[in-house]
Amino acid sequence: MTVYNVTKIQAQMILTGLILDEFASSRLISFCAISESRNLDYCIKILNNLQNPNVFSWNAVIRGCVESEDPQKGLVLYKRMLTRAGCRPDNYTYSFLFKVLKMGFDKDMYLYNGIIHMLVSVGELGLAHKVFDDGCVRDLVSWNSLINGYVRRRQAREAMGIYQKMITEQVKPDEVTMIGVVSACAQLESLELGRETHRYIEESGLDLKISLLFHAMPEKNVVAWNAIIGSYVQANLNLEALELFREMQLSNMKPDKIPSHEKALNI
Repeated sequence: MTVYNVTKIQAQMILTGLILDEFASSRLISFCAISESRNLDYCIKILNNLQNPNVFSWNAVIRGCVESEDPQKGLVLYKRMLTRAGCRPDNYTYSFLFKVLKMGFDKDMYLYNGIIHMLVSVGELGLAHKVFDDGCVRDLVSWNSLINGYVRRRQAREAMGIYQKMITEQVKPDEVTMIGVVSACAQLESLELGRETHRYIEESGLDLKISLLFHAMPEKNVVAWNAIIGSYVQANLNLEALELFREMQLSNMKPDKIPSHEKALNI
């Protein structure tokens, strides 16, 4: 089918209002992008003129670009997709971009971090770690994705290993990093490691409050509660510590026996 015929179909769809139908418009784009007679430039124009193209449409055009003689166009479209509200990449998006990564475009930070995020989100931590190690570039987002990915899968030792490597390479953590690290400490049930982390936050000059960190943690066990309550007690903030203790009880978390806390809180 020629471009002329495609334009006639598009014109009819516009006149009849069918272009507003998500299924119909995505199929038109798909034909233009991946058929033998594809015309990517015209396909991209159609995509840009749609008010809210769905992820199927984006994926079709990205795939067409990746399989063309100019795969870098797929990266440009991916970045544009990220700026459009209401449409987020899915596993199919990243599978096409993964092909670009293998073509040697791994210096593109958007692509690199997108691939790591995708692999982490579907639980492929080993592969995400390999992409991380093999990559030519990495930034704080790369480190955070891997650390928090291991934490969400309850692999705290691996998360702390990545964190220690990050510190060794003199990459300064941010709030997202420390939420993951504090969560890992809680999973390991290591009050000592938690205190070391708290000390690092203070000594490094990070503008973080422990109670921000605590409430942002994805899960809180009794060790995490003990650590935060104990830090308030040691700072002579007994009223705040008592409020946290009550919050702990309301969350159905059964407290264990910590005499110093009980004495300080008069419970």
